Amino acid sequence: EYIKKSADNNYIEAQRELCRMYYFGDDVEKDAKQVIRYGTKAMEQGDIVSQYYMALIYYEEGGEIERNVEKAEMLFLNVYLYGRDNLKKKVPGSSMSWCVLFENSGYYLIEIYFYSKCKIKMYGDRCSYCNNPDNLKKLIHYCQETIECTRLTGFGDSEREIMGNLYYYGIGVKKDYKTALYLLNGDLKKLFAPLGISHRKIYELRPESCYIVGEIYRCGKGGIKKNLAKAQLYLKQSYEKGYEPAREKLEYLNGDSI
Repeated sequence: EYIKKSADNNYIEAQRELCRMYYFGDDVEKDAKQVIRYGTKAMEQGDIVSQYYMALIYYEEGGEIERNVEKAEMLFLNVYLYGRDNLKKKVPGSSMSWCVLFENSGYYLIEIYFYSKCKIKMYGDRCSYCNNPDNLKKLIHYCQETIECTRLTGFGDSEREIMGNLYYYGIGVKKDYKTALYLLNGDLKKLFAPLGISHRKIYELRPESCYIVGEIYRCGKGGIKKNLAKAQLYLKQSYEKGYEPAREKLEYLNGDSI
């Protein structure tokens, strides 16, 4: 009750804290409407953190608040830009640095452009997308900037994975199988050590990315040495995660049906 009274009396810290509490259900029932209510009050006073929680509410599907990707993008972008310029500073009321919210917001911006705006759909060796140069340029910009800003922090794996997908299919960039492989699993650690890329654990990759790595090794694409053992490992993981195109490639390797 004390926090609510403080928030209603326009204390920005209380408004920010209630926004967080209602989003996570921390000592209160989760309530998307209250997230928007107190988040809006805090935002009107210049708060950035509350905009992140409101962005999540607008981006999520099936909640109390109607999904609004455009509003979510605007709010995520505000957090992203502020976080980019304050990476090492602490988030108000938290022990984490702005680097965390920067990377998280960057990931959602990339997801918005990848799925909603560029409409990228990958299925095995085929890929379709909406060839809008401006949207593709923004997608690549967010990927590259997030990777660069988080290269020494251990964050940014999801962004590198998306960028690896783009290089494999040649979406908005020149097709480059070597770079795709490096970004997806950091196979050549020494080459990418300055970028902070470590070897990716196979279970961390999405099934589409497991398929891509498997195919690069199976076919020896882009000058990468063929490695059928690695190809089978990645393709099997892709198939076990439910990615049907991997079945055919595994049958080629095994010489029979799965």
